[in-house]
Amino acid sequence: MEPLGIVSTPDRRPPCVVAIRRATSPGRREAPTTRTEGHVSMAPTVAATSAPEKLSNGRVVSYALGDVANNLAFQMTSMFLMVYMTDIAGIPAALAGTIYAVTKVWAGVADLIAGNTVDKANTRWGRLRPWIMWGAAPLAVALVLLFSGTALGIGRGTTAIFVYVLLLDSLFQLCYSFVNIPYGS
Repeated sequence: MEPLGIVSTPDRRPPCVVAIRRATSPGRREAPTTRTEGHVSMAPTVAATSAPEKLSNGRVVSYALGDVANNLAFQMTSMFLMVYMTDIAGIPAALAGTIYAVTKVWAGVADLIAGNTVDKANTRWGRLRPWIMWGAAPLAVALVLLFSGTALGIGRGTTAIFVYVLLLDSLFQLCYSFVNIPYGS
């Protein structure tokens, strides 16, 4: 076998990755490999001349519509939850602010839990798709129940409505994380 031929970059570029090609016998093709700081990787490299695949307009619009749905659910709580808690549920403003603060901190923890769980999942449908498909229904149910406390007969201004909104907003934040983290990944 002939020695490896190194195809280097011009001197003005940093020599971080240098493509090398194996000398092959006639008629036999092998993918190029890469050398990174003295180590040879056997993973195929992408040719510099290949352009990225252009997405169709339909695919771009369909991805955007999915994000519209995620943001609609998020904006419902961002814009209307405080008004619901104070004006409709009768929760004092200080306690409503406490609910909002606690559930936003919980949302950060839920994002970490969702990200870790999603990264470890591997199904026949892929790693991310099941979370998006099957997480949408619990997210919708949690959103509707969050704003339905007084309609379900839980008294205005009581401790029960405070606990109800706190728990349902926490559940909503968890469901939102399990849908939005995979969607954005």
